Amino acid sequence: MGIINFAAGPAALPAKVIQRIHKNSHNWQGSGSSIMEISHRSPQYLRLHRQLQKRLRRLLKIPKSHKLLLLSGGARAQFSAVPLNIGTFSPSLSPTTSSNNIPALYIISGYWSNMAAKMAQPLVKVVPMLYDLDSTGVERLMLISDNKEEMMKAIEIKQAWQLASNILSKYTGKASYMHCCLNETVDGLRMPQLPATDGIPLVADISSCIAAYPLDFSKMDLAYACAQKNLGIAGLTLVSINSTLLEIEAAEETPHVLSYQRQAAADSLLNTPTTFAVYVCDLMCEWIEEQGGIAKLAKINQRKAAAIYEQIDTSNGFYINTLSKFRSLTNVVFMLSSRKLEKKFVDEATASGLLNLRGHSIDGGIRVSIYNAISENEVMKLCDFMKRFKMNYLKSKLRLPSKHYSRANAV
Repeated sequence: MGIINFAAGPAALPAKVIQRIHKNSHNWQGSGSSIMEISHRSPQYLRLHRQLQKRLRRLLKIPKSHKLLLLSGGARAQFSAVPLNIGTFSPSLSPTTSSNNIPALYIISGYWSNMAAKMAQPLVKVVPMLYDLDSTGVERLMLISDNKEEMMKAIEIKQAWQLASNILSKYTGKASYMHCCLNETVDGLRMPQLPATDGIPLVADISSCIAAYPLDFSKMDLAYACAQKNLGIAGLTLVSINSTLLEIEAAEETPHVLSYQRQAAADSLLNTPTTFAVYVCDLMCEWIEEQGGIAKLAKINQRKAAAIYEQIDTSNGFYINTLSKFRSLTNVVFMLSSRKLEKKFVDEATASGLLNLRGHSIDGGIRVSIYNAISENEVMKLCDFMKRFKMNYLKSKLRLPSKHYSRANAV
């Protein structure tokens, strides 16, 4: 029985990448040591370090105007690093003049953008905003709270918050930056395009969509992503930052390892880098190039997501996804009619070799993460399982004596 890993991260690696890691695990590039033992100051590692920077620039089309940093700490470290580094500046001030009372705009579209805003609150003046996802407003968004019961309909949230497009002009030339999360892994929601900022620097968390489909890095003044979704294993964090933002003096309390200025000046070697994660990321970039690049993988990812959404939408409500559009291409989220039935789905899927389908702990449900390493064939095996599971459930329900049947005891 084959095993398919649908984890949200750390996520599946392509079999070829794992084979290459294994092949070179004892004697990397004739050094007599594994990559895990090589000094980050050695000529061999420094060649790898710069090779990865070149590969990423080529693969992601990062412009020359942007500095590429290879850091550690994951997206959570960036939740603090962003306000510490650029949250004290607005265009109305000189780059060397700072203030801790400058607003930073945060578009809240789900769990992770909510978390980013919460972690920034002690460091900067956070202004939470909603995003115009279509002409009628937004579908569902979260207040800055861990309590899922505080999730509201868009029209209810509008009573407290205004849409970004309605208040953006108020902060033009005053706000330090606008932050957004392009793909919400917990909520299964994808922003269809980059938000208009009216000249305010745009900061984007692209952790779960980087390398899944083309992104315009020239329009993102600062973009960050942890690598363990589409670009390797946990430990490495990528930051693309417009060089003009490196002129800003970070807050005095900024730790050296979180300082973009210091890391850029040291070519991301200020502290010992995550050497093994850098190596795996380089292998992932090589693998993506072998597949034809990001544009080709994007078409495959669209087909993969469409196949699962088709199972949901044609299930007559057996599988439930509350988003009618703006659905994620990398994290398909759905529910069943009860927690008990969801557990049964996960248990039977696991027994069939379909692993890590349980939803995020705060949201429950089912989450299918279909990053680049998951093939179309593997997605079709999941779709076949979804068909069988629904059919078997409906058959078992029909076999129940009618006098004992109810929706409650059927699930």
